Amino acid sequence: PQDYLKHILFPLGNLLKTEVRAKAKELGLSTANKPDSMGICFIGEVDVNKLLKDRLGEKEGDVVYKGVIVGRHNGLWFYTTGERKGFELDKNVLKKMGLHPEKMAPMYVIGKDKEMNQLIVGSREETMTGEIRIEKSEMRNDKELWVRIRNLGELVPVEKIEGNKVILEEKIFGIAEGQSAVFYDNE
Repeated sequence: PQDYLKHILFPLGNLLKTEVRAKAKELGLSTANKPDSMGICFIGEVDVNKLLKDRLGEKEGDVVYKGVIVGRHNGLWFYTTGERKGFELDKNVLKKMGLHPEKMAPMYVIGKDKEMNQLIVGSREETMTGEIRIEKSEMRNDKELWVRIRNLGELVPVEKIEGNKVILEEKIFGIAEGQSAVFYDNE
């Protein structure tokens, strides 16, 4: 809530990452030269697929393209929107659909049907969206805003916010359920 946020102090807020690393080095902190994390930050370096398999196991299901079963997957939890690896496609089924698997553009995860245990795949274009839904927000729609979906993602201008729906000025690739949306203003 805004009444909590207005009291938060971010001591690194005015420093660049290079300045923070220099200060950490000056203080003799072991993290001064640690590379940026690209994994699960609170777990550390880990093989995510192995972690998921160990914790959740596997649950095979169908891969569906344009309403047709075209392959198999090992469990919906292994895949995220925009992913294009890890599921199997049956080239014979694709050929029967009039497609040429060897010439096809890659297929991407565009959705999941949890009830049917189906992984829905499609083109890269089908992963693009200009609208996101947010669960919780204390945002006001009275300023110019940008949103970033991934920590290294680009800042995308927000056209408007209508309740929990955010309309973007341009489309973003592969937004997945559960991702954070971080908003920025001119400050």
